[in-house]
Amino acid sequence: MNIALRYYSRSGNTKKVADIISEEIAIRPYTIETPIDENIDKLFIGGAIYAGNFSKKLRNYIDTIPSDLVKKVYIFSTSGFNKNSNYKMKEEFMKKGIEVSEIDFFCKGRKVNEKEEINQMKEFAKKAMEE
Repeated sequence: MNIALRYYSRSGNTKKVADIISEEIAIRPYTIETPIDENIDKLFIGGAIYAGNFSKKLRNYIDTIPSDLVKKVYIFSTSGFNKNSNYKMKEEFMKKGIEVSEIDFFCKGRKVNEKEEINQMKEFAKKAMEE
């Protein structure tokens, strides 16, 4: 099974989540500067919510992902407010015809170092791998 993790982080919070997920599933995380250029069974992708939406850089990156190379996507995000952009990211992948898991993760940015949130990040990764 080929698994990949991509993320966009401006403040460092999403990077912290990506690092914890990558440790849990034993893969290397890459920023969205690294293209998807091989078949991926499970793509973990994350970003932060800015002004109620995920970043334009992440949206542009999603546009570059070849729909024939990715089987399923697992979304994670951080924000100071709500998980609104998980749904918006899901819509972007669905428009491309890429399956999106119902299993997703959201963390309020200031809580990324809290033990309970870290445990939830790990649980998200485990559930995704079991799916």
